[in-house]
Amino acid sequence: MIRAPQTQALHLHLIAWMGMVACSEPGRPELVVFAAASTTDLVLALEEGFEAAELRTSFGPSSGLARQIRDGAPADVFLSAHGRWIDLLRESDQVHAERVIAGNGLVCIATPSRFDPLPTTPAELAARCRPADRIAVADRGVPAGEYARASLAATGDLSALEPFFVGQQDVRAVLRSVASGQAVAGFVYRTDARLADVDLLFALPDETHAPVEVRAVSLVETELAAEFLAYLGSEPARRILAEAGFSLPEGP
Repeated sequence: MIRAPQTQALHLHLIAWMGMVACSEPGRPELVVFAAASTTDLVLALEEGFEAAELRTSFGPSSGLARQIRDGAPADVFLSAHGRWIDLLRESDQVHAERVIAGNGLVCIATPSRFDPLPTTPAELAARCRPADRIAVADRGVPAGEYARASLAATGDLSALEPFFVGQQDVRAVLRSVASGQAVAGFVYRTDARLADVDLLFALPDETHAPVEVRAVSLVETELAAEFLAYLGSEPARRILAEAGFSLPEGP
């Protein structure tokens, strides 16, 4: 497999966080939110309805952000695309409250007009790929990549597709790679597939991988962090989630 390096990218996320804090407005309450790359547009939309504070956001792979938090990066709230990285922080007693805010699913996308007709199964995609073709997938440890590999392994398709895989630091990098034609296909969340001019090939069955849940946790015991978690379960926030294509948990 061809893999993209992660270390430099994670350092850049931390540098970006330092920069955003440096240019924050004095005197206004701030809430530092680290969030999975797949929630970028969602968090920016939610920010408009949260009036209690100004959000200072940093986006990246859930795995990398969780490790940064564990190692001391000062975040107030963390949105993860996989419970594994919440568990990592819980082991170090950094989680004060948790809320499942949304569900998602995995789909396979392709560069527009690359396939005609469109492959409708993983096996058909593997059969239609040329030797030099690349299929983008998030790196191991990154939730979107883990879900995709688990699903393909469960259906017996991983061995046929894996020789074409090219690793990406997060799911948005997968989306960019496919949309630009650098990769002919890739595996992203269904909400990501709505954000670019790509062909939708097929969905990965939900029962072949762990449930895809977006979880929010407060990392500090402050009224502001608790208020933001409550807001994420409010009706205005749920409407934003639904409009973005996420499935909603039952109840407020």
